[in-house]
Amino acid sequence: MPAFSVADQNGNIVTNEQLVGKKTVIYFYPKDSTPGCTAEACSLRDNYQRFLAEGYQVYGVSKDSQKSHQNFIAKYNLPFPLLSDPSTDMMQTFGAWGEKSMYGRKYMGTFRTTFVIDENGIIIASSDLNKIGESRQRIREELAYSSEFIVFEGYTYRYIAAQSKTDSIVFVEGDDTHADKMSRILSVSFGNIKGLYDEKYDKGSFIKNIILDNILPSDIYIKSKELHFNTEESRVIFLIKFFGKTDMMPFEMLQNMFPDKSRDYVISAGERDIVLVKDIKPGTASKEIEKIATNIADTISTEFYTKVAIGISSVVENIKDLARAYKEAQVALEVGKVFETQKNIINYENLGIGRLIYQLPIPLCKMFIREIFDGKSPDDFDEETLATINKFFENSLNVSETSRQLYIHRNTLVYRLDKLQKSTGLDLRVFEDAITFKIALIFLLLIIHIYAILFILIYFLDNNTPPMTN
Repeated sequence: MPAFSVADQNGNIVTNEQLVGKKTVIYFYPKDSTPGCTAEACSLRDNYQRFLAEGYQVYGVSKDSQKSHQNFIAKYNLPFPLLSDPSTDMMQTFGAWGEKSMYGRKYMGTFRTTFVIDENGIIIASSDLNKIGESRQRIREELAYSSEFIVFEGYTYRYIAAQSKTDSIVFVEGDDTHADKMSRILSVSFGNIKGLYDEKYDKGSFIKNIILDNILPSDIYIKSKELHFNTEESRVIFLIKFFGKTDMMPFEMLQNMFPDKSRDYVISAGERDIVLVKDIKPGTASKEIEKIATNIADTISTEFYTKVAIGISSVVENIKDLARAYKEAQVALEVGKVFETQKNIINYENLGIGRLIYQLPIPLCKMFIREIFDGKSPDDFDEETLATINKFFENSLNVSETSRQLYIHRNTLVYRLDKLQKSTGLDLRVFEDAITFKIALIFLLLIIHIYAILFILIYFLDNNTPPMTN
């Protein structure tokens, strides 16, 4: 353990010498009260008694002042001390401070790192592999953007062929065809061993099989007993879709944000799609669940400069209903792409009429549009008419307020609405006609969305190029 001497939130000096003879967990984090750092601190708080039971003391370290630490501890009732390192001397000695880079922007910052130290002051485990033995730099990052393997400094590296690409890496000394063949054989062999182990003992794999309907309902309860898994708990699914490239794999981002694998399960559902199955307290309000999603999106945006869309399922009380919850989160994202384009967090329980319309057959939607508009599509309306319609709906069919916001005379608005009535047979000043017109517009949005997807697929098929996932 490196030498250090810093003050805690109350001004008490803590040194490396004081920790000798005690088992200690030290974690470094960027800033008090930010979403990611708050989630990390609260997770440690919730599991603090487990650390004490194993004989460990916990310290958090950041650049923040002692006053900031006091407020952070008081606000979230943290039971462990926080060390203030404004000079970054301690962080530098532990290798937790240095240059960071996001999309070409370089800056100095704190690396979110955790160290487990034994009674002799030896680091026996760390979230930074550099601190617990020899390591190969940049291998994971390079593999993340390669198709199969990479050769680096005389070694051949390949992901172990397990269910999750980011789990483990096998390497063979050599850079020739023989090393390539050996790495391939070892990758498959270790992957099969790991797959058998995960299938039997790993709770994350068990949850993944449930949400993907890869396990019989009758086997769910049998497997739950084998894994000592509580089947009757309130859980909710967050489906997080990432946009654009990231320096860190999306799966790793979520794992770092939700390290408690006994209550939260992070599952890779695709290269850019991550599923979070989270335990919640019974009776948790919908707004509180959406707040969790907001914190996830904000953390990913501020710390990783990446945008995400998050679909939220309804709360399920039994483990067998997780498959349904996963489908709900998928529907939330799909419906949101059509009807909630301005939102990046979509709750299945708040989809309203969009959820109903999304599940209607396309021929039925087309028939309804033809019936309402008598062969004329809303796309044929000029921009002035469309702006008038949208503003009229925004102001709850209020003629006076709409004309004021459009900066036109009331009689001009009445003229436009009369013109629209002659064209469609619908008077938007009448509530029933306004509802009919609004539903027809929603139908049209759905059809346009589906045709856009078909067009993209046909284009890429014609050009023999796989479509990019969004």
